[in-house]
Amino acid sequence: MKWRTPSPSDPEIALARPLLDLPKAALVAYAAECDVPYREDASNATLDFRRNRIRHELLPLLRRKYQPALDKTILRVMDIVGADADFAAQAAREWLGAGEIRNPKSEIRYAYCAGRGTKDQVGRVRRITAGGAAAVRAVAVVESGHRAGV
Repeated sequence: MKWRTPSPSDPEIALARPLLDLPKAALVAYAAECDVPYREDASNATLDFRRNRIRHELLPLLRRKYQPALDKTILRVMDIVGADADFAAQAAREWLGAGEIRNPKSEIRYAYCAGRGTKDQVGRVRRITAGGAAAVRAVAVVESGHRAGV
């Protein structure tokens, strides 16, 4: 997972979160060992929020019943999805820079349905997935002002 990303509210602001992939238990233990003050926000304990129900009920169930290494699996999936999103965004920028947009909707749909591959930065052939097509559409809309639907 990337620890440095643009802020969703303002892309000019870079968020640096170098401890993001460390488990909370390790951070709490380090804080205690090094006398670093630690504070838990009270809203993190309430089950009124969906994110907390997922954190306190669903994830422990999944770890216990299905996948003890769930945390590592989630981090790996986040890396893969992030790389796919980066690749799709770059492919969209290149596509938009290559010339006139004839029909973004049909071209993106064709690329998705045909499973047309293109090479990523290290020369691996990547297929455009439904998520990739959505990312291409989103970049096309933002960067060109066109309304492109898939």
